[in-house]
Amino acid sequence: MNKKTECVKKMSIKKIFNNICFWLFIIALILIIGVVLFCIYLYKLELIHIVDFRALFFDDNNKFSAIVFWTAIGAIGAVAVGVLTVRNNYQLFRLQKRQLDLYSTPRIMLKNISIKETLVFETDKTGKEIKTIKDVNFPYFTNTIKPFDNLIDLAIIVLNITNTSEVFAKVDVSKITIDMDMERIAEFNISTFGVHNSSLFLDKNTCGNIGLIVDKSLIKLMRGSKLTTSFLLHNNFDETYKHTYTYYLTASVDDVVSFMPASSKDNEFIKIV
Repeated sequence: MNKKTECVKKMSIKKIFNNICFWLFIIALILIIGVVLFCIYLYKLELIHIVDFRALFFDDNNKFSAIVFWTAIGAIGAVAVGVLTVRNNYQLFRLQKRQLDLYSTPRIMLKNISIKETLVFETDKTGKEIKTIKDVNFPYFTNTIKPFDNLIDLAIIVLNITNTSEVFAKVDVSKITIDMDMERIAEFNISTFGVHNSSLFLDKNTCGNIGLIVDKSLIKLMRGSKLTTSFLLHNNFDETYKHTYTYYLTASVDDVVSFMPASSKDNEFIKIV
């Protein structure tokens, strides 16, 4: 039995218990209100009088009787305990839901960005078709806005991604864009070449790379540009999430690109399936 199944089973039991406590509290509250309203109704019909209520608190010798008093205190205490129980169980339910999400919802973060400007292309036996890129054993995609004319002027931007969740994640590129001064200078989706796996498979707390093939002239334009990444994240429970995040590329020195997150209003994390 995996951790998610255990969490689901525990949450189901807790949910049943919470529902029972909640409805018992509601029933008790309705009964108390009903008794009060019924007494008021009888009083309006003059079927009972104030002296009758006095008899509840005093005995035949006109001495105070604490039975009803403590009964009332007990009822108030029961209502208070019911309210606290419902409140605490709700907080516990939220905590367990977060724990369930930890073991079922894939989450990723962009760890670093680097650039590799020297690419060695390997061809098939005929030498006419590109088979793969040497030492690039991860998914890579090409710029659909500016297709390349020759292989000499190409470089690859490497996005290093970390799986921060406790669940396996299959990462697919939905769309990645680079914008400069409100102008889109690069866009990547499923366009690629060669023979390689277009998906990135990450176990929990592991890293992987996704490559973006661009013209070397684009590298000089990256400083001050905006990078928007949109990934489809799949877990091993046939659930799919869309993760969209925006970054500002602040500098590019040698093969390292520094970046910072953009405004949170541009980010999105939603469940699709």
